Amino acid sequence: MKMELPTELIIDAFSRLPIKSQVRLISVSQSYFSLITSGEFKEMQLHRSRNLTDSTYVIAVPWHLSEKGRACIGFLDKGVSFERKKIVIPFRPPQANYDLVGSCNGILCLINPKRKDYFILCNPSIGKTKVIKCLPPEDEGMMITTLGLCPDHPNHDVLVIRIVFFYDYSAQSFFGKKLPYTEVYSIKKKSWTRVGGFDNSFDPSFMVLADRVVFVQGAVHWKAACLDQEMIMCFKISEKEFKILKLPIDCFSNMYMINWKLANWKGTLAFIVVGEEPSQPPRRNTVIGVENVPQPLLKKICEMWVLNGDGEVESWSKIFRFTF
Repeated sequence: MKMELPTELIIDAFSRLPIKSQVRLISVSQSYFSLITSGEFKEMQLHRSRNLTDSTYVIAVPWHLSEKGRACIGFLDKGVSFERKKIVIPFRPPQANYDLVGSCNGILCLINPKRKDYFILCNPSIGKTKVIKCLPPEDEGMMITTLGLCPDHPNHDVLVIRIVFFYDYSAQSFFGKKLPYTEVYSIKKKSWTRVGGFDNSFDPSFMVLADRVVFVQGAVHWKAACLDQEMIMCFKISEKEFKILKLPIDCFSNMYMINWKLANWKGTLAFIVVGEEPSQPPRRNTVIGVENVPQPLLKKICEMWVLNGDGEVESWSKIFRFTF
């Protein structure tokens, strides 16, 4: 007597398997292919990953990936110790180096810094890579592109956000008469969509900085700058709109050699700044009447702020500060 398991039970069982086993099942039969690629199965996977508490991991990826250095290092939390595992990026780049844009749901996005017409999506856990061609540019002049990788949870998709800045020779700026535009690539649909987002309210000297992006609360966040003022630019996935976020007030005060990054801290946007400050107040030489004689020693400082509320500058809260 032939017995069939309920579909819900099969989905639950398959969702507990390793990724490599799920990939093998796709080629077993058409029914397994339809089940594993269905929205219900992806929703189960997402729910299980969000509630997974008995095993966590961190992947350390080198900023530049070359012929000699194509490996990531994974650290799997075993509860009492960490297991170190080498994960090889499964491709041979035609150029010397590739840069990492970011990662999402196990997918890495890589770019060739010398080429702006394509990027690479790589899944090290199953050993697959794919080269994605970008849309032809609207202008053949000099341009700067910035990428970001993020999930689209409602549609069970992963998106690549591409911002294109064109150089305006008359205005001598990348934000002149021709406004930047944005393109969104859907991994699920395997297609590009060109969206707006920028208008004349942006300062002509505004520029998105090349750095790894952070996805939090439904938006992609980049480091950005306007003249000598640094800031954060976010792109809301659902609304397809850009917004400028100001950094915390006096976050760089009395600091030297400053470096700052964005991070996801327990589901909120975090701002981490590392710098140096004098270990003691400047001393004044009463004989010659000048300060900083001798120069005080510098100590390194790390501060972390989190963004609460609606994104106004007053919404930042400092949660820790330490010296090292």
